[in-house]
Amino acid sequence: MHKAQILFAGLAIMLCASASVAGPVPPMGEYWYDWMGNTPAGTYSETECGQMTATSNSLAFTYVNSDGSGVSNETLSFTGTSFDSQGYLVFHAAEGDLKVAANNHIAIPLTNTSDETNTLPLALITPKAPGLTEADIAGNYAYFNQNFQVASQGGDFSIGTAAFTQGTANSFSVNHQTVGSWGESSGSDAGEWSLDSANATVTLSWPGTSDPDQAWHVAEGGLMIGTWVDTAADDVQIGLLVKKGVGRTAAEAAGTYLLQGFLSNDTYDEVWANWGTLDIGDDGTWTATVSATTGLMDEVSTGTFTLDDDGTIHLLDGTSGTTFDGVLNLDSDLIVLGCMNQEGSLGYMFAVRPVPEPTSLGLLAVGGLLMLRRRQRAGTIQQVGGTNAS
Repeated sequence: MHKAQILFAGLAIMLCASASVAGPVPPMGEYWYDWMGNTPAGTYSETECGQMTATSNSLAFTYVNSDGSGVSNETLSFTGTSFDSQGYLVFHAAEGDLKVAANNHIAIPLTNTSDETNTLPLALITPKAPGLTEADIAGNYAYFNQNFQVASQGGDFSIGTAAFTQGTANSFSVNHQTVGSWGESSGSDAGEWSLDSANATVTLSWPGTSDPDQAWHVAEGGLMIGTWVDTAADDVQIGLLVKKGVGRTAAEAAGTYLLQGFLSNDTYDEVWANWGTLDIGDDGTWTATVSATTGLMDEVSTGTFTLDDDGTIHLLDGTSGTTFDGVLNLDSDLIVLGCMNQEGSLGYMFAVRPVPEPTSLGLLAVGGLLMLRRRQRAGTIQQVGGTNAS
């Protein structure tokens, strides 16, 4: 039996066991699925990339894994959901409550422990956005990219800006700062892009070079995700583009968010997950309560923030004096921060504004699935993701 078959068969049983828990029925829809996993010691990394179709009672996945196992096609039947007091979507399953930070534009499973294979995962579930035009894609974006070496301790994280221009030959440019196990650098990149509107993908290309094309998932709300699953490559990556706006105000950022981070140190021999809450006030202040798989528990930080006209956000830590930069998405329900070795952290920090009764529960439901992500390695069924979260 394929490792994914073990996953879906086992999960279907657990979710059906929670049928007594009332919850909205997910609508039909198409979603992107992007996943990265890494050992806490940074010695092994992998990615998965694919899609999910949701019906009123099932989730059907098609994805490929960077480990070379090929294409997997699986279907999950499920029922039973609720929301907790913090806004997490909760699956009440036989193995415990499963929590997901989610709204109508993104779902990120709570990762608060490494699994039996000693793996920490990051999963991003986003609704597909078919039918867009080139004019919809054109514009300015915040750019982020997390890179890990597949079988050794090493990698880097980048943050920057990207511009997509519409023309006879659609062009893009990226300017970024990068910090990694090899040091720090700044750089730029440029090429051409094309839109497959029906399939909700944007392909980046570099004419005149031998560089391979890159297909990015186009999601609702101005998000694009690029996950690399090249089995011949020495590294795996998850890149993210978040479209910027104009005329943004600090009041748009105010609210309570659920945090999920996927971080490493600058030598990439330690990887960890952060989780907690972020409260942003309409007075320009913020308070975060954060725990981590390193043993940190409920550490409280406070500070101030500013929001630029285009949605770029800057969070200043009032204790350390460190500034974390990122972006508020167009719908003001997601903040993506790039940690660039401030206080010894490199990687993504997501702040998701939860919606009490989201309309796209089909998107949200998959979070519980990912938190019970099962794999088969060395003949042993093992579990990936934060489980039994309380």
